[in-house]
Amino acid sequence: MTIKEAINNIIERNEEMSRFLEDEGNDYSLDVVDIAASKYVELLQKWNFNLGLGSYFANILLVLNDEKLITQFDLQDVRKLYESLLDFQECNLDNYVDLAHFEHAIMDNSEHAKQITLNGIMMAKRKIEELESLLKHIEREK
Repeated sequence: MTIKEAINNIIERNEEMSRFLEDEGNDYSLDVVDIAASKYVELLQKWNFNLGLGSYFANILLVLNDEKLITQFDLQDVRKLYESLLDFQECNLDNYVDLAHFEHAIMDNSEHAKQITLNGIMMAKRKIEELESLLKHIEREK
């Protein structure tokens, strides 16, 4: 398998899991949760992949030295991989940092990097609000 094929496999798996989550994987209703759990097992048996590895893989691709490896993909492939990771885990702030840094430092696309960074900051603020709300709820129960 080439590096480009590995990148495409990760992206396809992320898209497949995203479709599943959109269609039925986020439904915690008591009448469907058992069916959803079975479908999770089915999907996880189909492909064994740790999403965190995708970020490390993308990062390491940017510092390769071996010409045989470097010629197996291009920077657009790496961009698609970073975008796929962000699309799949939009609450993971590391994905915003990685993609924004890639766009700024590697692709020399400061405007796109700025927009990604602003989106990441908005997500971070939303998560801070959620955590603060949860903390208030916890403290009220004391």
